[in-house]
Amino acid sequence: MTHAQTPANPNSCRASDYRNVLLQSILTSQSQRPEETSSFSDESTISNSAAESSPECIIPDVSTSETAPRPVIEELTTEHTTEEPTPGSPETSLQQKPSELNSLDEHLQTTHGSPKPKKPSSIKPRQMPLAISDSECSDDEMCKFKARSKLFRSLAIDIYDGNRDESEHRQQEEDAGSDPENGPLTHKDKMKKWSRSAENKFERMLLDIIVDTDRIPPNYENMFIDKRTIRKLEDVTTLSLSRPKAFNHGVLRDNKVTGAVLYGPPGTGKTLLTRAMARQSGFNMLAASTAELWQKCHGEDEKVIKALFSMGRKMHPCIVFLDEADAMLGSRKAGEKRHIRSMINQFLMEWDGLSSGTNAPFILLATNRPFDLDPAVLRRAPVQILLDVPTMNERCGILGLLLKDEKLSGDINPQILAKLTDRFTGSDLKNLCVMAATDCVSQQIDDTADRVLTKKHFLTAMETIKPVGLGKTLVNEFKKFEKHGTLADTYDEN
Repeated sequence: MTHAQTPANPNSCRASDYRNVLLQSILTSQSQRPEETSSFSDESTISNSAAESSPECIIPDVSTSETAPRPVIEELTTEHTTEEPTPGSPETSLQQKPSELNSLDEHLQTTHGSPKPKKPSSIKPRQMPLAISDSECSDDEMCKFKARSKLFRSLAIDIYDGNRDESEHRQQEEDAGSDPENGPLTHKDKMKKWSRSAENKFERMLLDIIVDTDRIPPNYENMFIDKRTIRKLEDVTTLSLSRPKAFNHGVLRDNKVTGAVLYGPPGTGKTLLTRAMARQSGFNMLAASTAELWQKCHGEDEKVIKALFSMGRKMHPCIVFLDEADAMLGSRKAGEKRHIRSMINQFLMEWDGLSSGTNAPFILLATNRPFDLDPAVLRRAPVQILLDVPTMNERCGILGLLLKDEKLSGDINPQILAKLTDRFTGSDLKNLCVMAATDCVSQQIDDTADRVLTKKHFLTAMETIKPVGLGKTLVNEFKKFEKHGTLADTYDEN
C-alpha cells in the first residue's frame, strides 16, 4: 500500500509523538466530561497504534495545509484549557498546526477505516466522601463532625495502647514464671513453654533433666540444716531477685557471683539442700550429670554443654546443678585425652565467657572431693560451703523430722537416739529409721498401719546400718581445703 507523500520538513516528527503530547496536555488541565474523555482516549489509542505501524507517516508542513481543524479537537483544546500555554511549549505547537492533525486523521481513516465510537459505560463508580466539606453542612454540623472524629481517633489509640500494654505485661509475667490471671505457672505450663523454645535436638534432650520443683516441700520442711548455711547460700542466689534496686546499682549492676560449691562427706544433704533452695527461691532448675553431657561422638559434648547454658538462659532465673562435679570438672593434666579437655574448656567458656550475661544461669556444684576440682572451676565458684557431719543437736533435729509420724515407746526418743548415733550423717540416720520401721513391720502378723517403734528395733537396725567412715587422709584434706582452698596440696597441716 502506498501513501501520499508530503513535503518533508526539518521540524517534522511522528504522529504518535504529537498525539501523546496532546493527550498529556489535556489530562493535566481541568477534568473532562465522561463522554468526551472516553471518545478521545479511544481515538488516540487507535491513532497511536496506526502511526507506530506506519513508519512512513510524516506530519505535513503547516504552510502547505489550509484545512480547518476537526471540531472535537477544537472543542477539547478551547473548552478545557484554563490558562494560555507558554510560547514554545508542546501545547502551542499543537494549536499552531491544526491542518497537520486534520491531514493525519484523513490519512488514518483511509488506511484503517473509521473507528467505531465506544459507548460510555452507564455504571458510575461509587464515590465515598472522606470528609464533610463546609459547603455540605452548617458550622454546627461541621464542629460536631470534627469532634466525633477526634473522639473516635482518641478511643482507637487508647484501645491499641491498652492492648499493647496488656500484651507486654502478660509477656513479662510469663517470662517471670507467673500468669496474671491464674497466679504462678505450674510446672506443666512451664514445660510447654520451654518445649516450644527448644531449638535443636540437644536442647530438646535436656528437657528431661528439668526438676519439678512443685513436688519439693516448701520452707525447708523436710530437712534440718544450720540456718547460717541456708542464709549463706541464699545470699548468692536469691538475694538479687528480692532486691532488684540494690543489684541494679554500682558494681552489682554488671557483676554477680556466678557459682558456688557445696562440699562435704557423703550423705550430708548437699543435693537435698539444693532442691529445697530452688523451691523456696522460685528458681528453675536443671540437674545435669555426665550421663547427659558425655556423648559418644566427638564434638557433641561441646554442643550439649552449649545447649545446657542456652536452656539455662531461656529458663531465667535458673540453677544448673551438677552433682559429683569432680567427675566432669576435675583438674586438667598433661597427657589426658583431648575430648575431655575440650569439654571442660567449653564448659568454662560458657560459664564465664563472652557469651555469658546478666541472665546466665547460676552454677551450683556438689562434690565429695573439692580438692580434685580444676582451679578455673573454683575461681568461677568463689562461694564454697561445707556441709559437715551433723552434730548431736543437728542429729536430734533430723531424727525429729524423720520420726514425727511414728509412735515411739517410752524407752526411746530422738534425744536418746541422737546420743547413740555418733558420726552418723543425715543419710545414715534416714536408713537407720527405715530399717527400724521395717523390722517392726516384719514382726507383725496383720497388715496394719498401727505400729510402735521401740529401742530394740533401733538397736537391731544399728547392727546393719553403720556410719560411713572417713579416713584420716580424707579428713585432713577437707581441713586443708577449708583453710587454703585451691592451694590445699601445697600446705601442711599445722
